[in-house]
Amino acid sequence: AYFKACDELDAVECMHGLCSEDYADDDDVDRVSSEADRGEAIKILYTKLTKLPDEGLCHFVQEVLPAQKKTQVLLRTFHTCPGPRKCRLKSAQAHTPDMESACDVRTAVDTSMQMSDLHRSVLLQCYVELKSSVNVEDHVLDYLYSNFVISKSLRDRIRSDCTTAESKAGMLLDELPSCGASAFREFVDALIASKTSVHQKLAKKLMDMAKNST
Repeated sequence: AYFKACDELDAVECMHGLCSEDYADDDDVDRVSSEADRGEAIKILYTKLTKLPDEGLCHFVQEVLPAQKKTQVLLRTFHTCPGPRKCRLKSAQAHTPDMESACDVRTAVDTSMQMSDLHRSVLLQCYVELKSSVNVEDHVLDYLYSNFVISKSLRDRIRSDCTTAESKAGMLLDELPSCGASAFREFVDALIASKTSVHQKLAKKLMDMAKNST
């Protein structure tokens, strides 16, 4: 399914997209550009994808693929299939909706799989405490990025636009509700994974509040 989906892509554009973050080089671009047989060019792209590290495939799914502006079938395939090294966009695991016209992976997922009102409410109630206590640089941002909850551009924007730990946490909390249905649980898991006592306590509090509110 993954290889079949690749057949709908523009191999040259994809390779340029991979080059932007050094997951491909000029030689890769030249190889697909000079290949007269489109099928062979797609094979070159597919082979490249199978050799990408997890971060590279994350970049491909979240940054390169949306620019292709392809059909709902293509988007669904890349959302749900394990793909190379079993990477996938986790916020789209359970369901990827039918879309008449979809050109942006993140938008397509987020508009149909918003965070639940319950989880939004829990985050809002704990907003001040989370903003002042969470250190997003203690594994939280990287955990969310590596698990396909936030994009590289959002991760980098939080780091470049915010100068304090509190402002970084605030921006992340502001963005989380639009990062998919699984964003709350992944955020809790990120706090647990950081293994700091403050984060552990916050994770337990969030889980208890969500459980007791149902």
